[in-house]
Parts: sequence; structure tokens; C-alpha cells
Amino acid sequence: MLELIKLLLARWFPPKPDEETAHEVATVAVDQADAAAEIRRLVWSGFEAQDAILDIVLEGYPQPSLLSQADRQWLAEEIERQFALKLREEADWPPRTDWDRLDSAFVVLRANGVIALHDAGVTQADAFAEVAAEYQMRKEVGVGSEGFVFYGDEDITAALAGDSLYLTFGAFQNRVQNTSVIAEEIIETLAKKGLRATWSGDIGKKMLITPFEWQKRSPAIGFEDTVL
Repeated sequence: MLELIKLLLARWFPPKPDEETAHEVATVAVDQADAAAEIRRLVWSGFEAQDAILDIVLEGYPQPSLLSQADRQWLAEEIERQFALKLREEADWPPRTDWDRLDSAFVVLRANGVIALHDAGVTQADAFAEVAAEYQMRKEVGVGSEGFVFYGDEDITAALAGDSLYLTFGAFQNRVQNTSVIAEEIIETLAKKGLRATWSGDIGKKMLITPFEWQKRSPAIGFEDTVL
């Protein structure tokens, strides 16, 4: 009788799988449309090497260990496909692109006391944190900083979809009086490199480079923004 009761209880109230077992059987499905869009942004922005992108994409999932092997394989293949497509197009790009001109202008601006950052964070808060960190680092080595200019993730996304690039900029001291001075310096430096930038005069508005075709060649092993 006791064995019969145990059998019935086991049938009516089966034991719950422990947490480790549950994780083993659970999976997280990849939304291929969203993943493809994110991969395209990472590949075509040109800042990441191919072998780094899979890790970046996986970090976007709360529990990447729960992705199926099939989904991981699809992600790797999509990254490879997008990179192959980009490399073919790069072969037809001019030797000096608009991004190369921008980078050259940023080098000059950094040397002249303006913190100039590429790909400065996902949000404006991220970007300003990077500016603050760079300001402090320059200060510690005795390098002065009069102002700043940068573009971030949302600006890159817009540039990839259009024909212009927005730049956020400003002055560190006497913002109202000095922002226009920093703006003039940035605009003149960009012009010397062959880029046309405009600004409305409103210190709360971004500067716009137009036309601007986003063409940044991808690195072989990764990208590090060198600053002074």
C-alpha cells in the first residue's frame, strides 16, 4: 500500500526541476530581424573588428548562455556575411573618405585644446562621462582643454541611414560666451579638411556636417581612439 501511495503521489505531484536543470533546458530565442540590424550597425560603423562583434552582440542578451547553438551559429554567419559585403564595398571607396577627413580634423583639434572623441558612448550621458574622464586625464599631465566635440551611437546610426553627421560640442568655461568660439574653431578646422559644417548659433543645438557619407574602414584587430 505504501508503495502504491508513493507511486500515485509521484504521478500527481511530479518533482520540480532544480534551477540548474531548468537552465539547461531553457533557451532564449534570437529575434533575427533585430539582431541583423544591430550586427549591421556594428559592422558598418567600422569601429569593431570581425572577431569582436559576436561577443558584443552576445553581451546584449541577459543570459547569453541560454542561446541555442543554432542561434549562435546564425549570429556568427550573419556577422561573417555582413563583413564580407562591407569589405567588397570598401574596395570601391575613395582612398580618403569623409570619415578620414573627420579623423584628421579631430587630431588637429585635440592638439589645439579641444577634446575630440569618436563613437563616444551609447547615450549622451555616456559621452559626457568620457569627455569628463578625458578632461581629467589631460589635466593630470598638464594639457589644457578649452572645449569638446564628439558624436555618439545615435549620431552614427543616423549617419549610416542618411548623408550627414551631427556633432555635440561646447566650452568648459564661460559656456555662453565661449561656445561660439569653440564652434568657429571646429568649423574652420573641418573646412580645412574638406568638410562643411553649420551651426544655428543656439548653444543647445548640435553642429551638422553635410554632406557626409559614412565610410569607415574596419580594423583588422580592433579600434582604439588615440587622444592627447
